[in-house]
Amino acid sequence: MKNLNLMKIIGVMLIVATTSGCVTMRTNLTTFHGANHNERGSITVLPVSESEKNSLAFKSHSEALMKKLIGAGYVATDNSSASQYVAFMTYGIDTGKTTTSVVPLYGQTGGGTSMTTGNISNNFGRTYNFNSTTTQMPTYGVVGAMPVKRTEYLRELNIDIYKMSEKPTKTYEIRAKSIGSCGNINAVVPAMIESVFKNFPGVSGKPISVEVEAKGIDC
Repeated sequence: MKNLNLMKIIGVMLIVATTSGCVTMRTNLTTFHGANHNERGSITVLPVSESEKNSLAFKSHSEALMKKLIGAGYVATDNSSASQYVAFMTYGIDTGKTTTSVVPLYGQTGGGTSMTTGNISNNFGRTYNFNSTTTQMPTYGVVGAMPVKRTEYLRELNIDIYKMSEKPTKTYEIRAKSIGSCGNINAVVPAMIESVFKNFPGVSGKPISVEVEAKGIDC
């Protein structure tokens, strides 16, 4: 019985381990190229919504994006009116979709040690008590099942880069989507930005799947 309970506990621990934590994150990415997209210059990062201008979360994500833009050949500037390029960034997450699946629980199904007690009488009317211990090799298998609920969220990151002039022209249109169990959009945006620039700018209009290590995510 102890072994059976132990195996059930181990089974539950394995379920928790496989349904929590973020180690590797996959992002589906498509980058479109505009005219003269290979040209570079000074650039600033701005939110699409005015309400995000004072957001500390956006400030953190914009700094992460700027580091990648610098790595791609742009020059950072805080002066949006004098910047040659502007990168507009927006991100969001849906309410999640919950599914239920059944996970088997493994434990001891047979064998082990068993005790047999009883009595026996002989032809002279005498009765004897006896105890017998039998040991067999234990066997293991499925001893039950446990329903497991999993909620997955759709996270999106959009980045549009414009070359500023009297008539601004879009040089890059980046669309990134990721589905996972982490429902904290601010926790996954850095990994999604990392995914965007893993092979930037890539082939225009070609959808790709990118995996990055998402360390330190607090969902």
